Amino acid sequence: MNKVELITKYISKEKLSNKELDFLEDCLTTLINEAMLSDARPPIASNILCDTLGLKRESFEMNCIASILDKTRPIDDGMCRELRIFHALLQSRFLFN
Repeated sequence: MNKVELITKYISKEKLSNKELDFLEDCLTTLINEAMLSDARPPIASNILCDTLGLKRESFEMNCIASILDKTRPIDDGMCRELRIFHALLQSRFLFN
């Protein structure tokens, strides 16, 4: 199992299992940590994925994964994943106030 396979599965409108969603959660945490600790630009998602999710083309891959998780496994209380990503990118200086 890898994130590309799972993203492709989601794009194909197949349901992701809890184990697969857990894996994407772990991938998202890793991507957030890498963005916070590195000067390297986070990976950009494919246009197909961005279009499928209704996100701007050339969005970061972590935004797309957060969107998938927010749609399939919403957070009941607290900050949604996409907002957490936004704050992480601001702190990492990949976005500007």
